[in-house]
Amino acid sequence: MTDDYTLPKVGPEPYTEQWFAARSSIFGASEAAAVCGLSRYSQPLEVYNRKKGISSEKTQTPEMRRGQIFESAVLQMYEDRVGGGLWRTPPMFIHPKWEFMTATPDAMWNETCVPSIGDMTWRDCIPVEAKTTRTMDGFGDEGGDDIPQEYILQAQQQMAVTGKERCDVPVCDGFDLKVYKVLRNDDVINFIIDSEKEMAERIKGDDPPPVNWSHPKTYDMLKKVNGVNSEEVVELSESMTAAWQQVEVLSRAKSDLDKQIKGHKAMIMHAMGTAGVGKMTDGRCMIRKKITRKSKEMPAIEFFRLMCRK
Repeated sequence: MTDDYTLPKVGPEPYTEQWFAARSSIFGASEAAAVCGLSRYSQPLEVYNRKKGISSEKTQTPEMRRGQIFESAVLQMYEDRVGGGLWRTPPMFIHPKWEFMTATPDAMWNETCVPSIGDMTWRDCIPVEAKTTRTMDGFGDEGGDDIPQEYILQAQQQMAVTGKERCDVPVCDGFDLKVYKVLRNDDVINFIIDSEKEMAERIKGDDPPPVNWSHPKTYDMLKKVNGVNSEEVVELSESMTAAWQQVEVLSRAKSDLDKQIKGHKAMIMHAMGTAGVGKMTDGRCMIRKKITRKSKEMPAIEFFRLMCRK
């Protein structure tokens, strides 16, 4: 961090009512990839809809809760590995110039002592983003920044807001920990700032970004849009009729394929009888494993399903 850097403003503590309320008008580091159109899980329009209240956002999703639970363990493993001082659960930081850009690091770390908001030694800290994963697909050798793109952009925004030159990303895969180090890239940061500035202007001007029809999560996003008027009727174009006809054709093809798959599986299970293992001619083995699925109460959810009727 350069000596002339202006310290970020300090916002509310994470996961508080004030923190969630503030998120409605700003962009957190975890939203950077989506705002930039570079997320596998979300797109710019989904961010716009959340900020405008067009689609609802739970105060804490199951994924956020799970990450919060495991976060403490990952940070402890990280601290055991690197030593130094770890400031856990720092508050939301707001960029000193661009107030729409914020960061809430999982922790801040330095080499010597555990800092706090009242202790200016936190100026010498770097942000830390703790992650857990069920697969290391998308992760390379530790020590560098070979991590999924969403995490790269998240780390860059953390550095943009805090003025740091490095962000550590400890990742827990089962019981193993790998520590990745993302270095500041001002070109990427400027791209994030430009994208978030454009989004802030769109939100202020009621100008939604275009829909990315090729994004795999677009249908799920549109299912959750609020404010459907059951009394309103619109005339759909010929191209929309053709689109639904394609849905019907593909759905029938998918149904036929599912039936064929189940039929072949049934043949194999019948041939195995009561055996737990079946040896195939190509050297592979078919294994029958008993699965017990515990009953659980599903959380309430509301969405709109698309159907066709005559």
